[in-house]
Amino acid sequence: MNEFGVPLRRALPRIALVAPVLLAACASGLTREEADEAFLQSNPGASEVQAGCVVDELVELYGLDGLEVELEREAALSSFQTDQLRAMFGCGLTAEVEAELVRQLAATGIEAEAAKCAGQELTANLDAEGLEVLLSGEITDTFYEKYFLALQACGGLP
Repeated sequence: MNEFGVPLRRALPRIALVAPVLLAACASGLTREEADEAFLQSNPGASEVQAGCVVDELVELYGLDGLEVELEREAALSSFQTDQLRAMFGCGLTAEVEAELVRQLAATGIEAEAAKCAGQELTANLDAEGLEVLLSGEITDTFYEKYFLALQACGGLP
């Protein structure tokens, strides 16, 4: 616990990578267009630009053939899920990260409205480095400052 009574490890554990497989694989060889379309179908809130961005990131990491292999796995490897989450977050699809932050903040005893507000505030100010903190659980000074300011702005401090 820190000087504000906030158990940071409990308040900011690793984000659970329970996102569903976000792209559907095609049995006859995945094309770039099919990957974009499958992503859009799996994520109706995503724009075509965001879908293209996510697929670009994943194709850069895995290649189109490698992406197809990952998508055909019965259970996605956690490294692939993490890469999907990073790509989605980097492309502006932050809703899953925000929802998980809100859930985790509420689980620490912060009132529901304050948890929702702080989750929104923190997500809006989170960058790739901050996402890595959530994934690793290793809190940096920069992240802690953003976390504290979000809680303070939303009335979530004890």
